[in-house]
Amino acid sequence: MNHKIRMMASICWIVIGAALMGAYYAGMADDYWNGMGTALFVVGVLQMIRHIRYRTDEAYQARVDVEAKDERNRFISGRAWAWAGYAYVMIAAAASMFFRLSGDDLMTQMAARSACLVMLLYAGSNFILRRKY
Repeated sequence: MNHKIRMMASICWIVIGAALMGAYYAGMADDYWNGMGTALFVVGVLQMIRHIRYRTDEAYQARVDVEAKDERNRFISGRAWAWAGYAYVMIAAAASMFFRLSGDDLMTQMAARSACLVMLLYAGSNFILRRKY
């Protein structure tokens, strides 16, 4: 993605975050929106710092480019996502059983449905990628 577009996206995150925090302090929003606004503001600032550093520091730019394009790093990143997905499904399945035993039906459904959603996303992605490659 173009660096100007990334900088504009960072500015948008900062503005949206500041607006949500402002709405909270003006009494127009609850704690959830204040937390979301703070998170968006911080993410926007950190991304902007990263983009500025990328444009001004040649050694950092070279390191980032190698990390993004190196096959070994891409393989490790893919495996890390796979492990995280496996772990999430197992944790959500165990949580659904725990919540069922504790009698919390709403949480049971949420945990079971989230595990099911991840498995459906995997199956759909697998189907599409097998046709593509």
